Amino acid sequence: MVFVVLWLITIPLSAIPPLGFIIQPALWGWLTYRVIAYDALSEHADAQELRDLLRIHRWPLLIIGAITGAMGAAPTLLWLGGALFVVLFPVLAGVSIWLYVLVFIFTGLWFQHYCLEALARYRAAGLGGALHTQPQLKDIN
Repeated sequence: MVFVVLWLITIPLSAIPPLGFIIQPALWGWLTYRVIAYDALSEHADAQELRDLLRIHRWPLLIIGAITGAMGAAPTLLWLGGALFVVLFPVLAGVSIWLYVLVFIFTGLWFQHYCLEALARYRAAGLGGALHTQPQLKDIN
């Protein structure tokens, strides 16, 4: 819901060229990183590890999401032509679908690799207990 609200608010800003090239990829990058990073870690990390990793690696994951989100727009660029593209419709449709699938697979693999490596380093460093241990009061009895 947060994405939908922000996306609707920022659509008019896309008419301003510099903002359109910054805001939309950042917004789609944020959505991509939230969804795919969760998917990559949900079966391997517990809830606390997931929260910690998403917080610690927020900016690298956002950058990966923005890059792959921009790559997802590449197949659309195939359709920016004239009447010639009507003749080539079957070929361009096939190439576009192939590119969408390729970008989707690449995105999933990049997030899986990055997130699982981050989880392995997180566990190896022993950060799981170190970030959330509360000092225990000793029983005076």
